[in-house]
Amino acid sequence: MQEAAASMRNKFSDAISNSNLGPIQSLSDDLTGKVLFGHPPSCPCCRNLPEADINKAGELILSNQNSNSLSAGPANTNATLATYLTTGFWSDFGQSARKFNLSNTGTYAKNGVITYNTTGNNFDGNGMSSARAELVDEAFKIFEDALGIDFQSTSATDADFRFGDAYSGAYASFSSFSGNINYVNVNVSSGWHGGRSGYGNYTFQTILHEIGHGLGLGHQGNYNGSASYSSDAKYANDSWQTTMMSYFSQSENTSITATYSFLSSPMTVDWIAFDDLYGPQGYSISNAFTGDTTYGYNTNISSSTSEIFSGLKDWISSTAFTILDGSGT
Repeated sequence: MQEAAASMRNKFSDAISNSNLGPIQSLSDDLTGKVLFGHPPSCPCCRNLPEADINKAGELILSNQNSNSLSAGPANTNATLATYLTTGFWSDFGQSARKFNLSNTGTYAKNGVITYNTTGNNFDGNGMSSARAELVDEAFKIFEDALGIDFQSTSATDADFRFGDAYSGAYASFSSFSGNINYVNVNVSSGWHGGRSGYGNYTFQTILHEIGHGLGLGHQGNYNGSASYSSDAKYANDSWQTTMMSYFSQSENTSITATYSFLSSPMTVDWIAFDDLYGPQGYSISNAFTGDTTYGYNTNISSSTSEIFSGLKDWISSTAFTILDGSGT
C-alpha cells in the first residue's frame, strides 16, 4: 500500500508498533553539568536482572537532579510521549535539550554526516570487539535507512560517536554546547548481557538505546538508574512496546497486554521523537524506504542495506520492531 510522505507522520503518531513482546547510560556535558545515562546495573539506563531477563540501565548523573517521586500517570498520545523524550526529560533534570546540528553552519555543524569509531578512539583506545562493532554498524544502518542521515564508520579517534567496552555497565556520555552535540562516548562492557553479541537479544537493544541517548533522547519518564512502573511511570503506556528509551519491558507494564520481547529497532515513539529533532533539518522519517519495498517474507531489502530488515522474517515471532515506509508500494 502506498503511503504519502506528507501524511505519514500523522498516521504514525497514533500507530501501535508490532509487539511480541530498559534503559542505558549516557553522559552530557553542556558546560553546566554532566549527565550520565545508561542501563540499570546498571545500564545507566539498565538494571541487572536474572539470567532469563535483561540488564535494565539508565543512570544519569546531573548537576541538579530531581528526585524520582512520580506515581504512574495516565496514558497519553505517542506524540506527547515523543515530546517528553526530546524536551521533557531534560527539563525534569534541569538540563537543556540537545541534538546534532546537521547543517553546514553554526556550532558543531556536521553537514549531514555523523561519524563513529568502534576500533579505538579518544574514549577507549581498544574500541569494541569485532562482534559488537558489527552490531553498531547494523544499528546505524537502521537509523540511516529511516532518517537519511549519513552515518560513516571511521578510524579517526575524534569521531562523533566513540564506542568502547573498557568500563562496567552500558552508558553514553556526550559533550554539547548551546543545545548542539559535539561528540558522544558509548560504553557497553564486554560482559554486558552475559557477553552476548548477535541480534535478537538485549545487547543489540542496548546499543540502539545508547545511540538514542547520543542522538538526543532522554528516558520516557523522570527516572534514571532505577525505576518501578507502579511508582515512577509518568505515562501508563510507558514500556518497550512504545519506546526503546523506557525502563519497563512489555510485561512490567501492567496497563497493556503484550508479550515480553527484546527490540530489533527503535519503536513508534522513538521515531516520532527523531522526526521532531531532525525533520526540520531535512532528515525526516519520510526518507525511510522510499521505493517499492517488501518486508518480512520475500523481502527485497538486501543484507547490505540492513541485516535486521533483510532477515526480518526470522525476528517477527521473537522480537518487537517498528516498520517505517516513506513512499512506494
